[in-house]
Amino acid sequence: MLSDRKRAQLERELAKTISSLEGRQARQLLKILGDPPKLDDITLELWETMGKEMLGVLTPATINTSLLAAENVVNSIPIGVNWDMVNQRAASWASTHNSRVVREMYGNTSQAARDMVADFYEQGLSVGDLRRRLQQRFGPMHSEMVAVTEVTAAAVEGGRIVADELAAEGVTMIESWVTQRDERVCPICYPRDGKVLGDGWTRIDGPPAHIRCRCDTAYKLPPMETE
Repeated sequence: MLSDRKRAQLERELAKTISSLEGRQARQLLKILGDPPKLDDITLELWETMGKEMLGVLTPATINTSLLAAENVVNSIPIGVNWDMVNQRAASWASTHNSRVVREMYGNTSQAARDMVADFYEQGLSVGDLRRRLQQRFGPMHSEMVAVTEVTAAAVEGGRIVADELAAEGVTMIESWVTQRDERVCPICYPRDGKVLGDGWTRIDGPPAHIRCRCDTAYKLPPMETE
C-alpha cells in the first residue's frame, strides 16, 4: 500500500491536471453554446473528444499509481514477481477502468448541460448564471473528487495485481482493508478496517467503496506452517 504522504502527492498532482483540463473544457463548452445557448451545437463528437482528453490524463496517472503500489507490496515480501506481467496488467486494467469512468463522467456532464440550458429558458437564467453552474460542474471540488477516488482505485489495483500474480504461482497473500483511521473515515469503511478479504467485504464492493474513498488494502504472507 502507498504511504499517506505519497497518496496525498498523487492526489494533488492528478487533481491539478484534471482541473486544468476541465477548466479549458468548460470554457470551450460556453463558447460553443453561445448567447443565447443552443444545445444543437454540442455534438456527440465533442463529448467524445473531451472524453479522450480526460483519458489522456487519467491513464498515465493511474498506471503510475498502480505500479507504485505494486512495487511497495513486492518490497514488503521476500518474493519477486514478473514485472512484465505486472506492467501489462496495470495497463490493461487502466484502459478498461478509465474508459468506464470517463463514459459515466461525460454522460453525466452531458445530461447536466442539457438541464442547465433547459433551466436557462424555463427559469429565466442569465448567461452568467449558466456560466457559473457549468464552471461549478467542472470546478476544483469535482477535480478533487475524481483524483481521490481514482488514486484509491489504482493503488488498490496495484496490490491486487501482485497478489494475483503470486497466487498463480501458488503463493496466497492475505488481503486486508485499511482505512485512514481519522475523523473523516465514513460509516461504510470504518467497520471494515483491518478485516481480511471475505470477512464482510469482497473485491467488488471496495475499496474504493464510494466516491472520495481514501482506503487501501494491505498484504502479507500467511504464517509459516510448523511441523
